[in-house]
Amino acid sequence: MSILASFEFVWVIAGCFLGIGFVSGVEINKFFGGCGEWGYALIALSLFVAILTLYKLTVLIKNKITLFNEKLSLIFAVIRALFMFSLLTYSVSSAEEILKCLGACPKFPWGSLVLVCVIALLCMAKGQGVLKVFSIGVPLIALFCVCYRIIGGKGVSNVEIITKTPFSAVGGAVLLASYNVLAGMDAVIRTARRNTSRLLASSVLAGAILWLCGWAILSSTGNYQTLPMLKRVLEDSSALGIVFAGVMMASLIGTGVSWTVGLSDMINKNSTYVPVIVCLAAFVGSLLGFDSITSVIYPVFGAVGVALVVYINVIYTVKLNKNKC
Repeated sequence: MSILASFEFVWVIAGCFLGIGFVSGVEINKFFGGCGEWGYALIALSLFVAILTLYKLTVLIKNKITLFNEKLSLIFAVIRALFMFSLLTYSVSSAEEILKCLGACPKFPWGSLVLVCVIALLCMAKGQGVLKVFSIGVPLIALFCVCYRIIGGKGVSNVEIITKTPFSAVGGAVLLASYNVLAGMDAVIRTARRNTSRLLASSVLAGAILWLCGWAILSSTGNYQTLPMLKRVLEDSSALGIVFAGVMMASLIGTGVSWTVGLSDMINKNSTYVPVIVCLAAFVGSLLGFDSITSVIYPVFGAVGVALVVYINVIYTVKLNKNKC
């Protein structure tokens, strides 16, 4: 077995977190901006809670322990469908926000419309293979953020500004952890069914990589809001910012196709037109605006994720111990 194969769980765990929300700095600044230097410790706390839960989920699956009964499976399927639609809407609205950062402010959201058209066409043409090309966008952005921070030298000073209470800061870290557990659960379940090895070592390595990315983003952007990493890069170099924005748009296409295909398959796997309907619905939803969507999606699905985290940990404690007896 190759080294990459034996540490497959690293890439699965990293993929649960490294979405466009994480690498753009939206999640990092929303949950850890205003926490001062404690923000770095809270990133570690959030990663610990999420990765430990996903590790336990993997152990449960490998031990063939049933997680959901028929009724709970149905409930979870509905939640997953709503979650995927929310993420697609979030991705679509992000396109318009990128254009705004670049100085383009059309009255009609052309950026979002073009994005959903591209996603719909790729899905109708069965062009999911495009994910292999566009899926490298998010890892590239993550690598760029780390290199940008290290090469750029001194970070921003406003990371030291504390505007959050300890309770709200810790609560935010747990909420983001739970949100990412919900986002990555399907990928972890699929991987756990294979003979994944070195789970513990992979979990630790993934946590270290993700914390490094979080540190780089938070220390580079401080308390900037909407798409903070793009705004910071544009301040330093407009040319580099345009390239960064282009990679972000490519990443949105990859994630958009992924969420659209997943949701369409849940509705009707054999229909060619379901992806078009899903994309149109996502475009309509994106008209609510980027800030409005993020203000709903994180607390709502974060709360659902908290219940899921508690449930997985209870099942792990009760059923695994029962099997040992």
